[in-house]
Formats: sequence, C-alpha cells, structure tokens
Amino acid sequence: MTEPTIICPNCTTEIKVTESLAAALIESARRQYERRFTQARGSTLVNTLAAPSRDLIHPGVLRYMHEVGLLR
Repeated sequence: MTEPTIICPNCTTEIKVTESLAAALIESARRQYERRFTQARGSTLVNTLAAPSRDLIHPGVLRYMHEVGLLR
C-alpha cells in the first residue's frame, strides 16, 4: 500500500503524511470546524428577527419565517 502524500502548494515538494503529521492536520481541521460551528450557532432566528430592517433579511428566510408563523 502506498503511503499518503500531500503536495506543497508553494514549492510542489511531495511530503509523506506520517501519523504524527496526520494527527496535527486533523487537529487543525477540527479546531477550524469548531470555530465555524460556534459562529454558526450564534446565528439564530431570534437574532435574524432582531435585524434593524427586514430589508436586510434574505427573502427566502422571510418566506420561511412567514410559513412557520414567526411573521405575519
């Protein structure tokens, strides 16, 4: 079985992905995902409804809010 490799985008050197390197890459990706997920959790319908103007809310979101009874 061939060892996995990645190519450096700067110098195009092929780098073997060892277990220790893979662990660091996985941990980095996990931290990025956690950061994005935390930001997404903060965006709720309550926050959206608190927008200073309904013009700032996407029409599809307004339609959904109306359909589920959050807007009249």
